[in-house]
Amino acid sequence: MSATAPPRDSSGPRLSSLADVSGSVVRDGRSASANKLSDNVLLDIFDFYRLGYHRDRTVIHQKNWQRGNSGWRMLTHVCRRWRNVAFASPRRLDMKIFLTNGSRVEEILTTSPSLPILIDYAHLRTFTTDEDDMMYALQHRDRINSVSIHGSDSSLDRLFSSMDAPFPALEILNICPQGKLSIPNTFLAGSASHLLLLSMRNVSLPSLFRLLSSATNLVQLNLERIQETPYLMPGMLAIYLRSMPRLNRLVLDFLMSPRYSSGGNPGPVAFKQYMTVLPKLSIFHFLGDRMYLESLVSGLVAPYLEDLKVSLPSGPEFSIPHLAQFLSEVETPKYPAAQITFLGHAFYFGMRTYSQPVQQPPYRIRFSNFAEIGQFAVMIQVGASLHATLSVVEELSLGYFRRDFRSTWSTMTEIHAGPSSESPWNGFLQPFCGVKRLRVEGAMASPLARFLGENGGETPPDILPNLGEVELLFARGDNRHASALDPFTAFLGARQRAGRPVKVFCNTNYDNALSHWCI
Repeated sequence: MSATAPPRDSSGPRLSSLADVSGSVVRDGRSASANKLSDNVLLDIFDFYRLGYHRDRTVIHQKNWQRGNSGWRMLTHVCRRWRNVAFASPRRLDMKIFLTNGSRVEEILTTSPSLPILIDYAHLRTFTTDEDDMMYALQHRDRINSVSIHGSDSSLDRLFSSMDAPFPALEILNICPQGKLSIPNTFLAGSASHLLLLSMRNVSLPSLFRLLSSATNLVQLNLERIQETPYLMPGMLAIYLRSMPRLNRLVLDFLMSPRYSSGGNPGPVAFKQYMTVLPKLSIFHFLGDRMYLESLVSGLVAPYLEDLKVSLPSGPEFSIPHLAQFLSEVETPKYPAAQITFLGHAFYFGMRTYSQPVQQPPYRIRFSNFAEIGQFAVMIQVGASLHATLSVVEELSLGYFRRDFRSTWSTMTEIHAGPSSESPWNGFLQPFCGVKRLRVEGAMASPLARFLGENGGETPPDILPNLGEVELLFARGDNRHASALDPFTAFLGARQRAGRPVKVFCNTNYDNALSHWCI
């Protein structure tokens, strides 16, 4: 049976392109000549059209900038009048020239007005016309607004030699090399005061310090796969961050842990007069050594942090007192819901509000590779460090990652080992003294019930004293829920006698959300 096309609305003419608008404006089924509109009205229409390519001026998205600069070209190709109106107000329409692989650079720059230039060579290859075109475009230093290069070492050498002078209009710089990246001292003549976004990959951090010293207007700093450097002290980076009051997003991703760190205590928190306050920082992502993170945040204050993402690989210990202090000084609303997901020899810890989805907690910390000391030993260290933050949690969710179920199950047996007074559950649950609702995925229900049910269900007074509800989560078709409630009988009876009744029930339509979120 063939599909039939829906009937067309015959109440008036339809606009199939911008060209239709240049000739007529449809209003109540009647058409009026657009030529009767004043230049100011046309400009208002153009500006409204441009909103479809809007860029957020607080958090800059490079792709949106690129896409937005195809909009004005469509306007200027409708008719001569539109072209004249648009080119008379380039700043209001945020008009820029976008150059990429295959662009006929010399022709475009020769025939176009003197607009800001965005250069994006995401796949630049050596000894091609693209590379020569890029060098030609870089001669227009006063107009270069954005440079994004993914290229070989030879391509970047030519880039650095062509950018050894100030580029006063440069706001976005993104460099992704094929190998290691070391920034020469002559790059941009050491001046980057207009930069809003700086993104680099495989960079040697010390080689970047001179550029950072002048990048006082940065809104985003993204450094990925930072090269390992002996004795790389986080205090140096904190000094440069202090001069970036507009910084909104900070991403630090180390390729390998800095060698200076060998475990132990990162030292005391910095004195208040030496603290670096980042009043605009809302996003902080970090992957690297625990000691580096601890030393860095010991001197930082980010009162309006909204998005924290931390991943800490193996180390001799996992206490994070300075990170805990850093979080305690955040002035944004506290997060009453916490979630922990087990993954073999790793676990993910997240915090969120009730309205935020389980898959996207704004605070996320990943701990991994701790086979020598055990999963719960790490969790107890973390819980002790974050005690002040965890004490306000009202809902705690526990899950496991099903793709690594065998390793996760070994963790479940570790959790259950020993009497209740010596059980890892004891130390793990102590910080969560404010929890009123506990949500547990099916496989974890049995070891938890055994811990709570030992000694006739008489748990220590500091273990979940405010608990009122336990929800056992089972996916549809999981028949284990039929016997899941029985092991909780002793615990429920003890709480009932103490005048603190607890309700335990099964959710048999669970969507495995705790298994799917990741860092």
